[in-house]
Amino acid sequence: MEQRKVYFGTDRMMLQHRCEWDDYHLEHPGRLSAVLEKLENSSLLNRCTYLKPKKAELEDLCLVHSRIYIERIMETQNMNLEELEKVASTFEEVYFNNYSYEAAALSVGISLKAMETVLSEAGRNSSSFAAIRPPGHHASREKACGFCIFNNVAICAKKARALGVEKVLIIDWDVHAGQGTQYAIEDDPKIKLISIHRYQYGLFWPYLPENKNTINVPLNAVGMGDSEYIAFIQHFVVPVIHDFMPNLILVSSGFDAAFGDEEGNMNVSPAGYYWMTKLVLDAATSVGSPLCLLMEGGYFINSLAYGVQFCIKALLGDPGPDIQSNFCDRVFLHSLHSAILFHAHEFPRLQLFADVTRHTRIRCFVPEITVHFLH
Repeated sequence: MEQRKVYFGTDRMMLQHRCEWDDYHLEHPGRLSAVLEKLENSSLLNRCTYLKPKKAELEDLCLVHSRIYIERIMETQNMNLEELEKVASTFEEVYFNNYSYEAAALSVGISLKAMETVLSEAGRNSSSFAAIRPPGHHASREKACGFCIFNNVAICAKKARALGVEKVLIIDWDVHAGQGTQYAIEDDPKIKLISIHRYQYGLFWPYLPENKNTINVPLNAVGMGDSEYIAFIQHFVVPVIHDFMPNLILVSSGFDAAFGDEEGNMNVSPAGYYWMTKLVLDAATSVGSPLCLLMEGGYFINSLAYGVQFCIKALLGDPGPDIQSNFCDRVFLHSLHSAILFHAHEFPRLQLFADVTRHTRIRCFVPEITVHFLH
């Protein structure tokens, strides 16, 4: 198996961002510390090239966020607990302490470093993973939301375009739709977002319809697992990669679709995350695109830590684990088929799969779309 160069970025300073008034908050420092402990107890980090962390510059944050909003977040560094709670109450599902601005700016800065490094290594089979918090894909221009303060992946995409990258593809497999990312990229057709997320016919937060430059595969039932997510990557994402021919691929790598995560109620295994990453990596390599994964959600600590570990194993080129063969959910196949038909005019390779998904939708109960892996 070919050894690939993988860059890894993180910083323990981000552990200081915590909710001071709720010790049981879902987005807590233990998420990152569990990931780092899992990686440190394996040999994986020794095989990665460590990226020196840096905080994002104000001009980079301004690629997505307004200066007024950024300055408002800066002010939280000097607030007392009562003031912090008051500011947090003006947003949706977010908290601040005196370290939140620095942690969020560091989260963006590490993401940018991971992205810029693989861009400079284009054509050399390099990839990167940023183990960061707070996450970012719910944050919009003037709004912290859903545990997110600054939108890491959107800032990376905008920065890449400013650096002269012609086309950027964002893949978001977090269980929640990244509405902040959707809003941030809707003015640039050279940035595309593919999102698979729990939707349940519009009843699951953030209840988001499709925006410009966004390609959604909504999940209208719970319990989706490896079969559905791998089918989504192989039969939707990979054809889009080959048609769109991005010069950079960014992944909003959430792990709240993992087995045991009550936020998502999905069943993706660590092996599933391995093969999802492997399929994207192989497609990226085939079109000469650098690949950068940025950590988003994931609230069941064991699944989060193992999920990150298996993503990095895939990036390094380690052999993949066996995966259980199951039926694909018929509700999922309906969504996949509908998305393929809707977007086939823009991405012709999708049309190749339309007959397959139409057939499985009509029959309603057939074995999963088989995924064959060549070693």
